[in-house]
Amino acid sequence: MGRRFTDRQLFEVRNHIPIRSVIESLLDMPSKTVEGVFRFLCPQCGEYETSIKPQTNLARCFRCEKNFNPIDIVMAVRRVEFVETVDLLLDFKDAANPVEKSPFRKDNGLSENRPPAHKSPGAPVAIGDVLAGLSEGMICGTVGNLGKGKPKVTITLLENDIAELEHIVAHLSQMIQRLKLSLEKK
Repeated sequence: MGRRFTDRQLFEVRNHIPIRSVIESLLDMPSKTVEGVFRFLCPQCGEYETSIKPQTNLARCFRCEKNFNPIDIVMAVRRVEFVETVDLLLDFKDAANPVEKSPFRKDNGLSENRPPAHKSPGAPVAIGDVLAGLSEGMICGTVGNLGKGKPKVTITLLENDIAELEHIVAHLSQMIQRLKLSLEKK
């Protein structure tokens, strides 16, 4: 009997791994941008009459009328079975986000039912949202006096806070690299 995945694991793979990253980075498929539209070579019919919709994380070939989610496209290109595909995508997600491995992997010691602590790679991260999300119980602060009437604020970050901040820095670094690459291509 094959390995079973939870609904949450499958949801994570389908929705939290950007389809464009799967096409460009994982599968290294031929692709191009035409008139501002990202196109890739359809693995079914071999045409470039394709597009992606980042909002739904789906890709579509308008020639053969085939829709692809990240699982579908990996299965079509690599010609591998479902279980191997999901494992490959989970590994790809972990490699793309080395700060925190997927909370749904059995091999990282975290609970399978724990929701992700952050947004997916490629998803916009608002620093203000993250800072607002750090609960008072996670950040401990004390206010003292330096002697000249200026308060001294000491903040103690807990392990989870540091991991979240590291994730933000890694995400910002990836965004900067993408921006640099897009400027180089122009």
